[in-house]
Amino acid sequence: MRKTLLNLGLGVLLAAAPVAASGDDNLWLHVRVDGQRGESVSVNLPLSLVEKAIPMLPDEHFHGGDFVLDDVHWGHHHRLSVADLRELWNELQSTPDMTFVTFEEHDETVEVSKSGGYLLIDVDEHDDASVEVRVPLTVVDALLSGDGESLDIGAAIQALAAHGAGELVAISEDDERVRVWIDARAAGD
Repeated sequence: MRKTLLNLGLGVLLAAAPVAASGDDNLWLHVRVDGQRGESVSVNLPLSLVEKAIPMLPDEHFHGGDFVLDDVHWGHHHRLSVADLRELWNELQSTPDMTFVTFEEHDETVEVSKSGGYLLIDVDEHDDASVEVRVPLTVVDALLSGDGESLDIGAAIQALAAHGAGELVAISEDDERVRVWIDARAAGD
């Protein structure tokens, strides 16, 4: 589980960093990772700096500020496209706040819900491990506003900047923590 949490934390960081950019010099992206043996890493970047870094990302999946999903597979025969995501999202937007998916196993519960203007993903491993992801609905709308198989990173950046401060990701297991948030302070908590 520890390796899964750290990999998920890094994946969320990589995904959130380009989305979290803004021309607003007053907002900062913060990432804090606290390890089990007392080690920690803090990253505190002005969102404007993150925005400037987007063109430097490898062209493998980023083209002109858009993230391109070339080939995402679920299982052996199912392909997930951005068009599929847009279609699902268009249906979800018109639903009231609710939990859409609950997956339970003997040691884990995963819930995907919409509540209070956020898309929420909560993973609770009953041995003191958890993942909480909070994405403003306006950011999801903007991200899916691109064409074809592209996700519109620029529009998502603008939507996140307009949304302002808040926690995006919290991951914990035993004494390890990963947190990603945005606020107006240059130094993280």
